Amino acid sequence: MQHTSQLRYFSRKIGTIGLLLLVSMGSATSVIHADKPFQITVDGAWIQGEGTSFQRNGTIMVPIRVVAEAIGATVTWIPKERKIIVYKGEHNVQFLVGSKQALINTKEEEILEVPEIREGKVFIPLRIAMESMGATIGWDASNHTAAIESFLSPKDAKVQIATIADKTMLAIKNKDFTTLSNLSSREHGILFAPYNYIDQKRNIVIPHEKIAEGFNNTKTYLWGTEDGTGDPISMTFESYYKRFVYSNDFASAPKVGYNQTLGLGNSLNNVRMIYPESIVVEYYFDGFDPKFEEMDWKSLRLVFEKEANTWVLVAILHNQWTI
Repeated sequence: MQHTSQLRYFSRKIGTIGLLLLVSMGSATSVIHADKPFQITVDGAWIQGEGTSFQRNGTIMVPIRVVAEAIGATVTWIPKERKIIVYKGEHNVQFLVGSKQALINTKEEEILEVPEIREGKVFIPLRIAMESMGATIGWDASNHTAAIESFLSPKDAKVQIATIADKTMLAIKNKDFTTLSNLSSREHGILFAPYNYIDQKRNIVIPHEKIAEGFNNTKTYLWGTEDGTGDPISMTFESYYKRFVYSNDFASAPKVGYNQTLGLGNSLNNVRMIYPESIVVEYYFDGFDPKFEEMDWKSLRLVFEKEANTWVLVAILHNQWTI
């Protein structure tokens, strides 16, 4: 069946990394045997990208560009100096290939293992790279996963955003575009993405004042391209809204994630690259028809950023299984 082949494809896409790891998590040490899969997640989403992590003397070494960009950091490589610079907001760290000396937010420190180049990629110790960027790392022994939280933890994010997010979702459900406009960014408007991946060159951004027009805005937009066929998604705001915004009763979704990815498809989750200090709230259905074995899941992700010390809506991302 089609969904079975998609499941096999999904398994190949997310991949697993077989390692023999000794992972120090505070005072405890967990042993991961070679036949156990090891994974890295950022805000609940598997990191996708080339490069295989490995361990050296109990330290997890990761391809820094893939991991850093997943948390919204920027990476610069200076070949003449064999130096790699990672920065995000006020955080700035510098590593030298072959040296244990690193500059961590203007302070020189000695790291556990030297960075090295393998197959054209620079590998850095995972913990120091992430914690120096303000992220936290947890170890999920049952799932053999290093879980990175890039900004606010799910618990802290929920405290800050739950009331605003639910008010926003209710406005979306009720097609209350005046309220939705008031909750949106005055500066940036709302970006609409038909699938999980944000394409700033193609996705439509509707300005704050235009949102209030709702379905009275009859302009036809090119919102992106259809998954699988690549056909253009050309439709009015009303048609797009019914198919790619409130396509299901997300206000009644059985699962809600706060800075925690629930819908895991095979498209790149780049929300942290575009909105590094956002709170993402995901309203998630794990499936509708049992014969598809939860491959027909859907979710709506609301992205909030702070503007004038207030959380405002900056993006609405429709999410589902993609081919």
